[in-house]
Amino acid sequence: MYQQHYQVGDKKFVGAYAGLYESALTGEYCHFVLPEYHIQSFLGVDVPNLKNYTTKDLVKKKIAQLRDENDLIRLSYTGGQDSHTIMLTAQELGIRFDSLFTFTNSVVEDPYVEYEFVSGIEYARNTGMQHTVHRPSIAEFEKVWKDPYSFIKYDDFYHGFAPHYSDVYFENYPKDYFEIIGNDKPRYYCKDGTYYWIITDFSDWCLNRKHEDFFLGSTCPELAVKQVTLGVEYLKKYYPNKQGFIDYKNVDTPSFCKHLSLVDSIDNKIRKTNEDHAEYGYLNEKHRRSITQLLEMGRRDIVDSWIEVSEFIDQSLKDAPHGIERRNVYVPEVGCQVKLTTNIVRTGAILKVLEDGLELIPHTDIRRL
Repeated sequence: MYQQHYQVGDKKFVGAYAGLYESALTGEYCHFVLPEYHIQSFLGVDVPNLKNYTTKDLVKKKIAQLRDENDLIRLSYTGGQDSHTIMLTAQELGIRFDSLFTFTNSVVEDPYVEYEFVSGIEYARNTGMQHTVHRPSIAEFEKVWKDPYSFIKYDDFYHGFAPHYSDVYFENYPKDYFEIIGNDKPRYYCKDGTYYWIITDFSDWCLNRKHEDFFLGSTCPELAVKQVTLGVEYLKKYYPNKQGFIDYKNVDTPSFCKHLSLVDSIDNKIRKTNEDHAEYGYLNEKHRRSITQLLEMGRRDIVDSWIEVSEFIDQSLKDAPHGIERRNVYVPEVGCQVKLTTNIVRTGAILKVLEDGLELIPHTDIRRL
């Protein structure tokens, strides 16, 4: 969420990996800090009154509010459930975004490599709105993987292969836009039939730019809280015995998202699972196709640099307290084991979901529930 950050001792960091690097050097824990104004916005929502509104009502309200409050808006658009729900609703309202932005994983236009983005690109092209497709240049791959310290220089760094970092892909575009990002679906913890909304640092983009995580951000907080309560309603009905951490990928994802009133992705054949994440971390199919493309372009040197930097990241962060998940993964595209890391998810707030509202738990330690 906007202005989230990390604290290590008396030092503040925007990016998780930069904070974890300091944590590894000092032995001090890297704390995730969620700004208080987000939490207070959620706590102020009249939960019983939400029954008078549909998700679509609140999506419309939020789009109109963001449009009224910002001169220039750029929507990060992929054609996935979140961004496509935003797009269709805006079109229904007759609201236009000043820019649509799609970043892909392919150096050149290639439907096989950038399969995840093809349908979204085609749809955006026909909206009549200004649309930018950013394909990573060889120079961007070099900038990231020829520098062993790149992992602490880009605020939204995560350990994949394609340079999907906003500091990289927005570098040569106008910076005076308000960024709308689709993120995401709520995540829960359940104990003895009581549900808690866990607000984590699982994913966020454009960390150093003014932005809104559309479905979980605190602008028009009613939408985020509506999503949370609908999710609890779904889990009570279809998974009443499910305990512990619950992620939407742990359940029947299509029906869960339908219950949240999200439209289907344009290409609904693309499914991502927690099993994939457990095995490969962030090195998913689109990143592996990107590796293959660079190998076919004769740039084994970049891939080799990525392998070397990956090991450097692993060694640099291994001593950070509760810092990273470490994987030694065989990557068939390169024919060898690669050290891959995933930053361990940190919790910024735990909110008990009650019939008449949300209750802030005075700690962020799940083990104490």
